Amino acid sequence: MVPIQPYLLPINPFSRPGKKLRAVKGIVMHYTASPGAPALNISRYFASLANQNPNDGVEDRYASAHYSVDDLSIYQNVPTDELAYHCGSTTYTKEALTRLGSYPNDSTIGIEMCIDKKGEITEKTFQQAVNLVSMLCKQFHLTSLDIWTHKGVVGWKDCPLPWVQNPNEFERFKKAVEGQLSAKAKPSYPKIKAVVGRDLPAIIVDQATHIIWTCLPLLNIKHEYKGNGLFLIHDRLVQGVVYEGDTYLPWGQISPPDITPFQISGGWMFVYKP
Repeated sequence: MVPIQPYLLPINPFSRPGKKLRAVKGIVMHYTASPGAPALNISRYFASLANQNPNDGVEDRYASAHYSVDDLSIYQNVPTDELAYHCGSTTYTKEALTRLGSYPNDSTIGIEMCIDKKGEITEKTFQQAVNLVSMLCKQFHLTSLDIWTHKGVVGWKDCPLPWVQNPNEFERFKKAVEGQLSAKAKPSYPKIKAVVGRDLPAIIVDQATHIIWTCLPLLNIKHEYKGNGLFLIHDRLVQGVVYEGDTYLPWGQISPPDITPFQISGGWMFVYKP
């Protein structure tokens, strides 16, 4: 998965009210309905809604999603512990009301997928979304049964349209997420010998080495914890993986420039560059 780039919306009544989610019970998939437009466009659109004037007599629009995804990028617009306006409605399906509550916006994470000029979700965007949803499912202890389409929540909205027209694609998406969730994290060999002269636990997730988050201060890596295993490192958001009660971060996204890794059997060792 490509690094998640922060594009956090300003607090405002129309796209980021700043209210905390009641819980995370599901992930809702959407499409942008803007053929050929990249993920950054929808993020900018959500941000622009903050400029509306509630007193100008013009009907205001409320809309946002936590993430926007295209072939090459993933942008985070709203923190995952906050509410986004992505599936509000006057009516909801019976299943959504039963499983998500009376107002699903306050218990779900919304993801916008971009479409190409033909109005289709490309395979690259599909796979990017699979990786993102798999990460979120691991983080919030969800399964593929907790993945919804916008239409599945409200009943009347044909969104994502390509999946409404071809439901097999949504089933393929959930199976792809299932495949990633079934790949168990396993300890690497046996620990990482850090340049600071102490061993640091590490795990391998999806063939990528993840190092325990406590390496950050030890290696003088500037960071800011955003909650729910999410860190701001090198001006970008990095999502951690929880394993046996500790959070591990992908080394490829956090490594400082003055340290180089070399691989040993089953794991890595980190040393200063000469």
